[in-house]
Amino acid sequence: MIRGADDSQTIKKRVIFSEGINYGAEKKSIISGNWKLIYNTGIKYKKAFGYFGDSYRELERLFFGGYRESLELYNLSNDPKERTNLVDKHPEIAQKLFFLMKKVRLAEEYKGEKNACRSQ
Repeated sequence: MIRGADDSQTIKKRVIFSEGINYGAEKKSIISGNWKLIYNTGIKYKKAFGYFGDSYRELERLFFGGYRESLELYNLSNDPKERTNLVDKHPEIAQKLFFLMKKVRLAEEYKGEKNACRSQ
């Protein structure tokens, strides 16, 4: 466990990692204990709006207007609806979770390469 100043800042070893595209924007997240970190990569997939025809420009403006690389941190036990971003209040927790996210992602990539080599 990674411990913070009090028990609410504890990061447990069991984690949930996800990554995907939400409304054309690439996002990654990790949950550990009560903490959830969201990494907004800043990468935009404009083709996600292609099926809207000419109106995609308005959708792109609405969804990508302020989209840039950023972090969001939430304490899910106190804020299950993820309304209060705590990244500025707890930068040490955000940093530890971001490092853990990278570590988990690299492990997943390694597993994929290892399995691909076995199937050849």
